[in-house]
Amino acid sequence: MVLKEVINKIFNQDPVFTYSEKNLAHNRKLFYCQLKVNGNNYTLGVGKKKKESKQDACKLALVYIFNYKEENQSEEEEDH
Repeated sequence: MVLKEVINKIFNQDPVFTYSEKNLAHNRKLFYCQLKVNGNNYTLGVGKKKKESKQDACKLALVYIFNYKEENQSEEEEDH
């Protein structure tokens, strides 16, 4: 399953990706990819190619989501 599809299944909505780039020395570029879902910014991925920056943003979003869920489950267990 593609990372974008996983994000879609979690939020029940397609993620939106916006790209920007920065020129570096020796004609190299660095790409940034902002991932948004439901109008909310989630992560900023970075890569040497657009595809790499998009993959990075998706991976970071998944890490964020799973860490958030783990923290909430731990707090609920402490309350009981």
